[in-house]
Amino acid sequence: MVNITQLRALCEVVREGSFAGAGRRLGYTSSAVSQQIAGLERVVGVTLFEREAHGIRATTAARYVAAQGEELLMRLGDFDARLAGLADGAHGHLRLGSFPTANSRIIPQVLASVMTAYPDADVELDEGNTGHLVAGVVEGHVDIAIVHVYALVPERWPAGLAGVELMTEDLLLVMPVEHPRANAEDFRLEDLRHDRWISSQDETDAARCLRRICAAHGFVPAVAFRSDDYDVVQGLVRGGAGVAIVPEMGYTPQDRVYSAPLRQWTPGRRILALYRSANSNPLLPKGIEALREVCAR
Repeated sequence: MVNITQLRALCEVVREGSFAGAGRRLGYTSSAVSQQIAGLERVVGVTLFEREAHGIRATTAARYVAAQGEELLMRLGDFDARLAGLADGAHGHLRLGSFPTANSRIIPQVLASVMTAYPDADVELDEGNTGHLVAGVVEGHVDIAIVHVYALVPERWPAGLAGVELMTEDLLLVMPVEHPRANAEDFRLEDLRHDRWISSQDETDAARCLRRICAAHGFVPAVAFRSDDYDVVQGLVRGGAGVAIVPEMGYTPQDRVYSAPLRQWTPGRRILALYRSANSNPLLPKGIEALREVCAR
């Protein structure tokens, strides 16, 4: 079987017209090049160079093999470069998973950062709730999951997962500007015990957090409307349908909606990046770094 050293020696001898010239380019002695050519001749079963008194002459077979070999060596060089690219992430594959609000506010900037730094890498994005995203990381379908954790609804992660805290955001109380308690200096959360509330779907962490906040102030919220889309929630508030609690990242300032942070009564929610500790993907730390930079801004 032809080996790469023999093929490279043949190409250089054809190009230089001598064993000595090929040896200088390859860093070999003339004798070492001659031995490589002799070994190649035994493999292919034909004479590649006619030995003459004052030099050598490439045969038709040598020129044919050299032409094919040049193409093969070029492809091999490209393959080597791609292998090196896998090691440094240049030709890697990064799979992100996140929840809708972060996909709107954080992820576009993160994707732009990674794709600008690594234009030949493949980057994918999945969307889902925390359970779906964590399962994706555990099963190896997702490299980094961006998840949220409400302080009043603690989470425990499966063994083997590591987490990086990206940011902490306030929870905001939102109500119509016409609400009698909007801008009240002596406002108490229990003043809203008789209001209609707008909440996320019943089994979400956001809905659990709302119930626990209200319970701490002695009442159960009367939930009249439910939506996991914070734009819908704020639209209902603006229309006078009720009051709500939304995370800071899900809030968009708008007319006819009053907002106030709840930090004096309850901590907010943390945004984390989860990944498998054993994940050796070279793009993983690059993705974490981009997430940290974007969230810091």
